[in-house]
Amino acid sequence: YMWMLFEIGSVICAAISLGATPTSSGDSLELRSIHLSFENSVIRHLDCRIQTPPRNHESVKESISKLIAAMKGIHCSLLQMISVLWPMFIVGWETYDTNEREFSHNRIGDMQIHGMGKFTRARELWSKFWASTTSL
Repeated sequence: YMWMLFEIGSVICAAISLGATPTSSGDSLELRSIHLSFENSVIRHLDCRIQTPPRNHESVKESISKLIAAMKGIHCSLLQMISVLWPMFIVGWETYDTNEREFSHNRIGDMQIHGMGKFTRARELWSKFWASTTSL
């Protein structure tokens, strides 16, 4: 399991370094944050599917905290947020914490301004899921 996570991280790092031509240190930091958001969401997703810990388990809380920290390093502009829809969805889906839910809900809400249907649908799904109080 751990070797698979390492391999996935290596592939992601290689892909980013091949396509990255940041023009400033700010671009580089933002690219790193995007990378970290994907890396942590992949780890979270695999952990959920392979080890199936409950959503209130410490490993889940830790990976969601890392995802939130990475997301805070990404400017809320159309191009960047389109690229991290899946990691953002993982945050909203996996957390019980109201502050983390609010962060993800607001971030996705900012994207609705641009008329992005997938962001609207993500918010609708979260709202229904959070209101249901079920755990998947």
